[in-house]
Formats: sequence, structure tokens, C-alpha cells
Amino acid sequence: MKVIINQKEKDICESMNIDELIKEERISNSGLAIAVNQNIIPKNKWALHLLKENDNIMIIRASHGG
Repeated sequence: MKVIINQKEKDICESMNIDELIKEERISNSGLAIAVNQNIIPKNKWALHLLKENDNIMIIRASHGG
């Protein structure tokens, strides 16, 4: 199944949730915000949110600085 992650197409397993995607991509979940199809998904819903074909996923990491 194809999805778009930060503007790059990626093949993932069907019935994958956001939590599994983060683990598969080896991304630390600390300080992350995730939107699917321009809708922010709260961190406590990541394990419940199943990804679908052609979902557009934006992964944003909070940064420090000024």
C-alpha cells in the first residue's frame, strides 16, 4: 500500500497504524506531531489510527532555539 510521508512516496504494510509506522521508520516519538491528510492526530490515538492507501502523512519534530 502506498502512502506519502513528508512528500515522499513509501510502500507500507496494509492495516498499519501510525505507531507502527513510527517504529518501522525508526523515528523517536519524542517531540513529534503527526498529521494525516492535514488532520493532526493526537499521540494517544496513534495506535488506533489505521493508515489508508494514498494517505498524506506529515511528521514534524519540535525543535529548540530562538
